[in-house]
Amino acid sequence: MTNRPLRLTLNVIATSIVLYLGAALWARASNIQKQPALPATRELFIVWLILLVPWMLFGPLSAMAFDGGDTAEAYVFFWSSITYPVSVVLAALFRRWSPHSIFLPVLNFTACFASPLLHK
Repeated sequence: MTNRPLRLTLNVIATSIVLYLGAALWARASNIQKQPALPATRELFIVWLILLVPWMLFGPLSAMAFDGGDTAEAYVFFWSSITYPVSVVLAALFRRWSPHSIFLPVLNFTACFASPLLHK
């Protein structure tokens, strides 16, 4: 078992690395020439943002998938529903440079609806 000061130190180091890399990525993204977003990508992004509202209510409840036991189905459903906001943020960041990245949140929905196929 690790002691508390060591764990705290490692968390501070990991957090500072993540913040440094995030700031570097933000600065690099600010220097790249952006092209205007297509109207279809803008509308689809608004749909993803609207779907974040019900996710705030039901996303944290996805841990109840483990009530039936630790199965592959439960893990796929849990992680695909918890990481939905991450995929929306990535789609927001990259939609100007790669318009096809707006479809990234579709993977979360696909995994959620395909997770019952993992049931034995």
